[in-house]
Amino acid sequence: ARKRKKENTMAMNLQGLKSVVALGPVSLASAATAMSSTIDAKGYEELQLVVTRTTHATDYITTLTIQNSDTDVASNFATITGYVQGTDYSAASLSGGTNAATEKAAGVFNIDLRGKKRYFRVGVTNGAVVAVIGVTGTLARPEQAPITATLQNASVVVNPS
Repeated sequence: ARKRKKENTMAMNLQGLKSVVALGPVSLASAATAMSSTIDAKGYEELQLVVTRTTHATDYITTLTIQNSDTDVASNFATITGYVQGTDYSAASLSGGTNAATEKAAGVFNIDLRGKKRYFRVGVTNGAVVAVIGVTGTLARPEQAPITATLQNASVVVNPS
């Protein structure tokens, strides 16, 4: 039998990920606030949060907080140091432009979970016009690989050969 030669193949390094839709996408009226669902980070070392918003040149996010807690009780959450809007990054970075035209996320937040609390959530306040805002999360570097669709928080996982 002939051996098949692999040409220009790249290894996929997508193992051990868990995806979460934490918020929406949800339509927020002017000055409306939304809180994402809770993300349980137990057993993972990294979390990437991606915040998206709609296509209006005049829409913006006035407040964005990333919070964590040891429990899933709403009143126990506190804002995480290092991810404070207006202190650690500019509020202007979450506003202006049109996401659909530029195909950019409003913000990407990479969190090293070591030394952090177990549960995370994101709070968002919309600016001057109605906008659709969403938050997704990807957990990475697990203690144990989530090898099934259920453990990856998915209906189906497709791994082409």
